[in-house]
Amino acid sequence: MEIFVNTETNNIFKVPYPTTMVQIGAGEACISWVVQDSVNKKIYQQWLSIDSKGVSYFFEQDNVGFTNIVASRDFLAISTTDGINIFQKLGKIFLTKVNIKNAISIFFDDKQNFWFLSGQTLFKTLSNKFDYSLKKHNVKTIKVVNDLIYYIYIESGFWYLTIENSMGEIVNNIKILLEIDSGLNFTLEATDSIIFLFTQPKFHTGNTPSRIIIINLNNSNISVKEINEINHFGLKELKLVLWIENSLIVQLEYENYISLFYYNPFKDEMNRLSLDNQEVLLFSANVKRNVIYYIAIEGISDNKKRSLFKIVYSNEEFTVAKIYENVGTMVCTLTNGDCLFTVMESGRLFIKLWKFKENILNVFYQSLHNDKYNLLPIISSNSSIFNEELLDGFCKKTLVLFVPGIHKPVISGLQPNLFQEGIYRILELLNSDNVQSFLVNLPGTAGEGKIYRTSADFRKKDLFISSLQVIIDKLIEKGSKKIFLISGSSGSPLLLDFLNTTGFNIPTIFINPIFYIEKFIGINQIIKPNILNYSKIRSKILIIHAEHDEVAPWQDSEKFTKYNSQSQLYTIPSESHIFTHGISWLLCQETIYSFLNCIESNADRIDI
Repeated sequence: MEIFVNTETNNIFKVPYPTTMVQIGAGEACISWVVQDSVNKKIYQQWLSIDSKGVSYFFEQDNVGFTNIVASRDFLAISTTDGINIFQKLGKIFLTKVNIKNAISIFFDDKQNFWFLSGQTLFKTLSNKFDYSLKKHNVKTIKVVNDLIYYIYIESGFWYLTIENSMGEIVNNIKILLEIDSGLNFTLEATDSIIFLFTQPKFHTGNTPSRIIIINLNNSNISVKEINEINHFGLKELKLVLWIENSLIVQLEYENYISLFYYNPFKDEMNRLSLDNQEVLLFSANVKRNVIYYIAIEGISDNKKRSLFKIVYSNEEFTVAKIYENVGTMVCTLTNGDCLFTVMESGRLFIKLWKFKENILNVFYQSLHNDKYNLLPIISSNSSIFNEELLDGFCKKTLVLFVPGIHKPVISGLQPNLFQEGIYRILELLNSDNVQSFLVNLPGTAGEGKIYRTSADFRKKDLFISSLQVIIDKLIEKGSKKIFLISGSSGSPLLLDFLNTTGFNIPTIFINPIFYIEKFIGINQIIKPNILNYSKIRSKILIIHAEHDEVAPWQDSEKFTKYNSQSQLYTIPSESHIFTHGISWLLCQETIYSFLNCIESNADRIDI
């Protein structure tokens, strides 16, 4: 008998998963989410407008994942993995499609010319005519402010800042005489007199410092503010935004936490705004209303939660207050100072509005009563879940342990990215009288007794291995006989090391596994692990891998399964590392359930 449910009766994204939410006009925002049709089972990415009348749908496509949204007076542009869709803003009427994929930066200037950066190539279309032309190669970042376009590029080995107006005239061109690593991430903010260029490594592994480069347009003077190295593998890009009087609001590391800071470059003052013991994940600011909203993980216990805070600036002082607990992963500030944010409550998605002046909450959207899912409990080596009553109930079931990886925040609810959320949703559908799935909190995922950190360095594997072994040993001691492990992407190497080191025979599933984590984050001086070194693994292993994975080559998984007779490889055709086709999640779900059922039907006990 198959104890794992038939996928035909299940809906992975019956509750929408929000991926983007941005302001597109006065009192109006646009949200994008991934959702599954309950009739035809297809998974779509949808876009909806949010205003005082509520939430209204206007566009969808089969490709899911990446999206970028920007609006002008008359137009709305949506960039996706499949191209850029242009709409008339009023009525959200589709106009045309620009066939450039994955445009990472998109802007309208005050003449409604459309600018976009794809890879390192800058393009431009004229107002009302969306036939694009190439403007510049080797462009690292762009910012459009009213009628001025600012972009940083490399030419003949030198860095340049060009300022161009919406008429196509060059206003300024400055040669930046600094050594800058071209492999960094770049964020540009601009005022009439000051340019801020924020450079940071693609992965914060404590090896490369970030810098705020300050360019004074009045005298072309360039100064640099060095930022201490950050050891936080999971936070890929820190944010910087303009504040009043040419100051900045920026995320920085302080006493082992990512905090929110106010930076005055003229006085070289750096003041922390967020509260103690908080990990600031994202923030949104409204300069005209002197308000900042931020989402942070707080708490020093295993019961960590995301909460929404507001910071109000008045009389030259910042005041912080909590607005809401257990929020999602999206926050958006509107022109009037109000704030939209997502919440998952009782397994249902809500979009709520915090009214800035009235200090009250409104509900803009809530998923249907039938469209909900149950949150996965969290288990860890020092968790209260190891009490007798809970274990007696759980250990009689088949247990599926989801180990996201050392850099992922382990919080039950909306996950920080679509990849992790998709796995989470698939496992939630497994839960029944016979099966229980868990999120696993290990050092590095939630820190050594603190919060979401890489305090356990991913290169120091002993703590991860010993902590997971404590969990497995305790479950065995309490009578668990059937346990499965699952991970993916950069969570895979440590789980492979765990199986290889301990010799446990626990059936394990890997989705788009990264075998060479050091290469992935650019630490070339570390000796690369050899796939063939995992010779002590006894577990049955299923690897689900995208055919065109641009991050973790499919060929690595092919090589692993070739030399490991206990493993099997399922290839998802025409797919990339972060699944962009809705059907890929259905294939993933189907393959996982098939593997679990096969193991269950051929063994009364999993030998661990």
